[in-house]
Amino acid sequence: MELLAPAGTPESALAAFDYGADAVYLGLQKFSARERARNFNLDTLDRLLEYRKKVGKRVYLTINTLLKEAEIVEVAEILHSLSSNPPDALIVQDLGLVHLVREYFPYIPLHASTQMGIHNSAGLKFAERLGIQRVILERQVTLSELELMVPKTKVELEVFVHGALCCCLSGKCLLSSWNGGNSGNRGRCKQPCRRSFETDNGADGFFLSMADLCSLENVGKLAQLGIASLKIEGRMQGPDVVSCLVEAYRMVIDHPGDADILYQANQILSRTPSRRLSGGFWSADNFENLIDADQPGASGRFIGTVSRVLRGGFLLSAEGRLHIGDRIRVQTTEGDDGSQFTVIKMLKNDEPVKFVQRGETCFIGTEKPIPFDGIVYHTGISRSAAYENRIEQLPASRKQFDLKIIITASGCEVTVSNSKIQNRWQYACNFSPAERNPLTVESVTTLFQASASDQIQAGKIDVQIEGSWFLPASMGKQMRREFWLWAGEQMLQSALELTTPSGYERFLAEYATRKNVVNHGGKTGFEYRGETDKPLPSHARKVVDLCEDSTPENVLALPFFCRETDLENMQSVLARKRAQGCKCFRLTDIYQISLFADWSDAILHTSFPLPVTNSLAAQMISKFHITQVQAWIELDQPALHDFIAKCPLPLEIFRYGHPVLLATRAIVEAEDTLEEKQREHYQIEYDESADLTLIRSQRPMEHPAVIGCAEYFEGFPDTNNRQTASTLNLYRSWL
Repeated sequence: MELLAPAGTPESALAAFDYGADAVYLGLQKFSARERARNFNLDTLDRLLEYRKKVGKRVYLTINTLLKEAEIVEVAEILHSLSSNPPDALIVQDLGLVHLVREYFPYIPLHASTQMGIHNSAGLKFAERLGIQRVILERQVTLSELELMVPKTKVELEVFVHGALCCCLSGKCLLSSWNGGNSGNRGRCKQPCRRSFETDNGADGFFLSMADLCSLENVGKLAQLGIASLKIEGRMQGPDVVSCLVEAYRMVIDHPGDADILYQANQILSRTPSRRLSGGFWSADNFENLIDADQPGASGRFIGTVSRVLRGGFLLSAEGRLHIGDRIRVQTTEGDDGSQFTVIKMLKNDEPVKFVQRGETCFIGTEKPIPFDGIVYHTGISRSAAYENRIEQLPASRKQFDLKIIITASGCEVTVSNSKIQNRWQYACNFSPAERNPLTVESVTTLFQASASDQIQAGKIDVQIEGSWFLPASMGKQMRREFWLWAGEQMLQSALELTTPSGYERFLAEYATRKNVVNHGGKTGFEYRGETDKPLPSHARKVVDLCEDSTPENVLALPFFCRETDLENMQSVLARKRAQGCKCFRLTDIYQISLFADWSDAILHTSFPLPVTNSLAAQMISKFHITQVQAWIELDQPALHDFIAKCPLPLEIFRYGHPVLLATRAIVEAEDTLEEKQREHYQIEYDESADLTLIRSQRPMEHPAVIGCAEYFEGFPDTNNRQTASTLNLYRSWL
């Protein structure tokens, strides 16, 4: 199995490789689900990609956020810039990005991000149809469900084995954006689930804060199942923590079933900051104890409290040992995100000190904002300096010259085949017929592969030999040296403009001419009439078409989560509905597309929470007989207008209702309602048939009408109640 480690920084990537990771995953400074990490720029990424070739490792690039229409060209530019030195795979969430890569950059393998929320074999089948090589499964899939899924797919499977767990099903959380526009689907989650809440009976606690995942004891089982990759979460972690996590899992992978090694690995993990460790969602028996409402949702070792905030820092009342160079985080008692930094200034009695012990008070210098009631957690030891020199010394990638070499009796001719202009080099000589050791394709290829340059190198080499010739070693070295000298001069003079294998220029030309279709108007909404037939979970409700110029027709909205064990029943329900004449369906998750693969007369529309945020996503999804899409609920007005201008399908917007903000398989101890202190009230609904806890806001979401879009209502606003009708949720800003 591959051991896959997080790399929020170049230093963490090197640490992961040093301690035994087979691969790392990382993001750029934009379009990554962990935008708060330092991340990589194109130069540091290029250097790491070049380094991984030397050490035999792999690097996966995450562009795993939902993309606005206005961002598509920028993402295409990034992919184009990587064409000469691409990553081993691209981890993606957005269906539009899948289309972009498959159509214009097909040489980059695709991995489906956990943000796609694939959680059953129907979702895996859809991933296969998309040409996705690997699926990173939803973190709330159990081992027993995984065991059923493995024989039903040909794609590689990757699972998270360690680190922080999101409370919500992946890719479906709106809680952070609802609370101020910081969308988790855009890499900007503020982790509101880690905050303190109150219930309707006055109890308070951290009712949505999950324990961390640890899977050391399940490594053997995952190996038996044939899982391709074990993934460690933690792109916010430094090299000190990453090295420990990798070392522990490397030991257990390399020594399966060894109890002593398992004990040693657990000892290593005990040195890393974490919340309470748990078995995660691997077993349904864990669901009821994954949330510990009495414990703050902090990650790290409690080290003390803020006794006073001063200019340039604060006073720490230490409850444990803290050293210069340690990493700490200071957060509020409500669990809000706090400042994290390395301790570089520590004073005791106005004198510099290197450490402080339990029971002592010291001044910690920082310019970060510090809460007056702050709680201080030790999160690691900063060892980045040990890697900084190595980062600077990593070589950049070299331009690759694809060569076509022809050997004849009169000499050697080399053409640079990936040049936009004709570039031919010739070496005139009279080769002697070979009595023994004639030139071969392999020997000529080996000869020209060595460029002795830190800027250029040979790419693909095509060799043709006309006859059987002998080449003295001295002549071969001279010929190679003169060729690469010529090639270097051509590059420096910018006369040799190399082509790349990407379809970037074709994309720009085709995208510039993309226009929308004429969108229809009308309204659609949930139908609240009583149902006698309830074969599907309660969060899948009937929908009624409210277009004034058409006859109302019932539409079935499918549930966005379906356990593997419920798939067969789901297909039976659909077959029964088909026999009853039902043809119209709302698809709320990508797994459902596979269920209609052989149902050509079905009328399919997408609906929340299936995300469609741009015209390329709509184009991709139109290939599967979907005739209308609902714009992703977080899109702001400018993004919607950009989307409308190029959308190839009729477009609908969610105008009013109470969408699910968080859905989880974990058991939430609170009942009925949650109140975020002095902020927001939430309604809790337990869907027994789907085994999900659903959380909605008590105040509705309302969005103004947009010309050119159909309108979708979940319930209907009371226009006489202006307080309700004028409520506009904060996450519309989607900053």
